[in-house]
Amino acid sequence: MTRTAALYLTVTVFATVGFGDLTAKTGAARLVVTGQMITDLIIRGLEARVIVGAVTRGRQRRPQDAGTTPAQQVGHLRRDVPSVIKSRHPSPATRLASH
Repeated sequence: MTRTAALYLTVTVFATVGFGDLTAKTGAARLVVTGQMITDLIIRGLEARVIVGAVTRGRQRRPQDAGTTPAQQVGHLRRDVPSVIKSRHPSPATRLASH
């Protein structure tokens, strides 16, 4: 067995590609396919890292919401809306009193 064939078979097993009906027969084809499998493994690792990082950041941002349900969180937002509206748009009586 050549080194190219050994490398190809090893990467095929670790990449969980499997030994299907279509396989690379020549040494050059095996090197190309081995490079593609290694590249795919690297891309999958980077994708997993991005997803895990996003989940971690999302969990770190919400420590104040721990133990509350989504309905309670929305209710909290609804209670804040009237005070924001009042501060931006004073009532007609308040406008007359200020003139």
